[in-house]
Amino acid sequence: MYNSTYVANYWSKGTTWIGFDDVEAIRAKVSYAKEKKLLGYFVWQVSYDVSWVLSKTAAVSGDKTFLSSGGQQK
Repeated sequence: MYNSTYVANYWSKGTTWIGFDDVEAIRAKVSYAKEKKLLGYFVWQVSYDVSWVLSKTAAVSGDKTFLSSGGQQK
């Protein structure tokens, strides 16, 4: 289920809750970080991005100069 208020996907059953990001959520979060002139964004578990789809989306959505500088504005 996608929650547009929190820009998050989640699944729940009973007391179990699992949150995750997809390409749409990554694009929205990177766009928000750029709009607010934040110095970057946080990734929780990159090892689950097996095909690098989410990481590639973040790189394409973000300013490559910004991303390659480790979040430092040049």
